Formats: sequence, structure tokens, C-alpha cells
Amino acid sequence: MLRVRFTLAATACIVTLSSSAVSPVFAQTKGKTNGVTQQQQEQAKQATELLQADVQQLNVAEQQMAAAMANVKKAVKSAEEAEKKAQDQHERSMGLDKLLADQRAAHKDLKDASEPLLNEFHKSEDYAKAKAKAETAKQRLAQLKSNTSLSAADKTRAEREAAEDSLGVSLAEKNFLEEHPKLKDLRSSSAKIDKEMSSLRAKIHAAVDNDNSVKTAEVELEKARAEFKQAQQTVGQLRQKAGFDRTVAIKEQQEALMAQMLERMQSQRGRGGRGRKR
Repeated sequence: MLRVRFTLAATACIVTLSSSAVSPVFAQTKGKTNGVTQQQQEQAKQATELLQADVQQLNVAEQQMAAAMANVKKAVKSAEEAEKKAQDQHERSMGLDKLLADQRAAHKDLKDASEPLLNEFHKSEDYAKAKAKAETAKQRLAQLKSNTSLSAADKTRAEREAAEDSLGVSLAEKNFLEEHPKLKDLRSSSAKIDKEMSSLRAKIHAAVDNDNSVKTAEVELEKARAEFKQAQQTVGQLRQKAGFDRTVAIKEQQEALMAQMLERMQSQRGRGGRGRKR
């Protein structure tokens, strides 16, 4: 929640110290106090008014900070929309859809040609050896987990080697397909399109970054973020000032009330002494 409210103690202080003038306690003895007490009451009144001004300024600053945050969210949305629009425009103009279709077709042709060759490979002696080696490696991995005779370094190295051997089937299939002469042209065609796709995406990315609408939206976003940061700092400063002024206001009120109480006690003693004389 962006809006930061004052503590109950601050609110209580503001309620106690009335908004328009000194508190009722002060008003009751107005004009009947000595110079020191009257001065303390005036100081308490001024401290109260200063605190009330702080609270008003803080409320305004918090509202401005909330508005700044809303502007940031709005600017983020605008920047995202501008980037998406520019992305779509440049993808269409540079022929991304056609190249994607060509890439999918090339990958499909390579996959379709690879599957029957892999089925034949699975019947070969090389595949059987790779599979047996992988099974042995998996068993070795399971045994290494409970092995306590090896040092930590030796155990880590043995586990790494066993893990690599356990992937022997996938590696054998990969090597078989890469070396098969019937797949050479299809593999070359697929690799060429993949390279073209990588290059095209880089060009699209650069075009989006240099798009005027995107640049404008990014400038507005940075401006909104800077304004929100400034609003945060202002709220922090006002919050700190209000906390200090609240402490001063409470202190001045307490001193003024104490001075009134002492003056009343002295006044009552004086009246009591005169009565005894009579």
C-alpha cells in the first residue's frame, strides 16, 4: 500500500492539540497565567500547528507518490505494447513467417528420414554394445551412492564418468545419424535454415530496439520512474520531519500542562494563606 498513514500516537497528538487554536486546557486559563506559562502555551500551539502542516504536506506527497506509481504502471504497459507492435511489424516485413515454415519443413524432412535409419541401427551390434555399456554404468552409479571406501574426490570423479557412460545410447544414436551419408544433404539444409533464422531474429531484435515508437515509450517510462523515485524521496523526508515535529509537539504540550498545574498549585496555596490570616 503506497499511502503511509501516521501512527496512532501521532494521530492522538493531533486530536489532543486542536486544529484551530490551543487546546481547551490552555484556553481555560488564557489571560490568567504568568509570562512563562503563557509562553509555553504559545510554543505548544505553534508546535501543534507545525505538526498539522506536516501531516497535510505528507498527505499531499503520498497522493503524488501514488499518482507517480500509477504513471509508471501506465508507462510500462505502453512500452510493452509499443514493443509488441514493432515486433509484429518487423517480423512481417522481414518474412519471419515464411522462414519459420521452411524451418519446420526442413526439420520434419530430417526427422522422417532419420526414423527408419534409427530402427535399423537399433538392430545392430554397435547399438547392443552401447546399450549394455549404459546399463552397466547405471548399475555402477547406484553402487557408488552407498560406497564409503572412496575419497570424496575419487567418488565424484567415478560418478561423473559413470553418468557419461549411462548416456552412451543417446550419444551412439547421435553419432550414427550425423555420420550417415543418406542424411548429409538434409542435415546441411536444416543447419542452413537454422543459421538464417538466427540471423533474421537478430535483425528483427535490432530493428525493434531502433524503432521510434519503442524509443519514445522507453523515454516516457524512464521519466515516469524518475518522477516516482523523487516522490518516494519526498515522502521519506516529510515522514522523517513529521516524526520529529510530533515529538516536539508532545514535549511542548506536556511542559505547558505541567506549568499550568504548578501555577494553579501556587495560586491555591496563596489563597489558602490569606484566609488563615483573616
